Amino acid sequence: MAIFMSMLGGEDFADINEDRSGARVGERIKKIRETREMSRAELGALVGLDQNRVQQYENGKRKPKIPLLKKIAAALGVETIALMDPITESYVGAMHALFQMEEKLDMKVVKKDGCYYLQFGDGRFDGMNSYLSKWYEVRHELDEAMPNLTDEERKKKIFDYNMFEWTYPSGTAMNADRKYNEHLMNRMDEIHEDNEKFKELMKRLDNE
Repeated sequence: MAIFMSMLGGEDFADINEDRSGARVGERIKKIRETREMSRAELGALVGLDQNRVQQYENGKRKPKIPLLKKIAAALGVETIALMDPITESYVGAMHALFQMEEKLDMKVVKKDGCYYLQFGDGRFDGMNSYLSKWYEVRHELDEAMPNLTDEERKKKIFDYNMFEWTYPSGTAMNADRKYNEHLMNRMDEIHEDNEKFKELMKRLDNE
C-alpha cells in the first residue's frame, strides 16, 4: 500500500501515466505518419498490419510491443525511441524527453553568456515555472545549509531533499497541509490562552 496518495483525489500519477502510455505512443506514430504523408494502409502494409489495427495503435486502444514498435519506426524512417516514452538515464533519452517538452510544455533552449538554459514559456511564474520555483526553493535551501551542518545533519538534510523528490507531488501538498494545520493549531493555542487570560481578568474584576 502506498504511503502517499499522489493526487488529492486519491488517484496515483503512476496509474495515469500507465493509462496514457499507449495513447502517447499512438499520438507519436500518427503525427510522424501524417507528416510523412503516409496512409494507415501504407504503414500497415510495411509492418504486416491492416489499417484498422494501425488505427487501434494510433488511438491508444492497443500499445505495440517493442519488436513491432521497431518495425513501425523503421517503416517511418525514425528512431524507435522517438515513438516511446523516453528514459532519461542517457543523453539520447534525455534529448528525446526535451523534444517532447518543447512540443507539450512550450519549452525552448536559450543561450546566455556561453551557457545553455531551458526556458518554459516566457519564463514568468506560470505553467511549468511554478513547479520549477518550488524545486529551486528546496534545492537552494539544501545548498545553502550544507556547509554549516554536521555530518549527521547533512545526512538528514539530504534525506529530506530525497523525500521531496520521491514523494513529489503528494509530499509537497502534504507538507503544505501540515504547515497550514500546524499554523491553525498554533492559533488555537493562542486563542485558548487569550480566553484563559480573559477569564482570569474577569474573575479579578468580580473579586474587586
